[in-house]
Amino acid sequence: MQLNIGPYALGSGRAFVIAEIGNNHNGDFERAKAMVDQAVEMGADCAKFQMRHLDQVYRQRTLHKQGEDLGTEYVLDLLERFELSVEEQRLLSDYCQEKGILYLCTPWDQRSIAVLESFGVPAYKVASADLTNLPLIDQLCQTGKPLILSTGMSTRQEVQATVDFLQQR
Repeated sequence: MQLNIGPYALGSGRAFVIAEIGNNHNGDFERAKAMVDQAVEMGADCAKFQMRHLDQVYRQRTLHKQGEDLGTEYVLDLLERFELSVEEQRLLSDYCQEKGILYLCTPWDQRSIAVLESFGVPAYKVASADLTNLPLIDQLCQTGKPLILSTGMSTRQEVQATVDFLQQR
């Protein structure tokens, strides 16, 4: 079976190379652009980022640091510093196009999907932490675009449950 993502035919015997930038730019837009340049130089097919709207992913109590989970609060502090704005993501999408590399982005919430749809992304990559987030996966399926599922944090049963869900669609 062959699947197309942009000009690339997956399953044609050639690997699709994803430069997994994520949040490794540490919230620095110029660093993100430099990482795109490095991905192009290395011959990657796409540069993949992340987008999340924290108020969609975390409870208000957690966002206001009124919870009891210090680990989550630590992660939130990092995410707040390392997230790029929607406009910066849009500029990165344009920059990738200018440089001849696909822009992909992992959405962590439904609002991010809507934003990314306005960018015209050719496919979506689901984070391993969201493999069992069936409402999110369902909304991604509704875009009609190819999905790449990360399974790194998942058990065999979780992977199978998501496969079963997708096959029933």
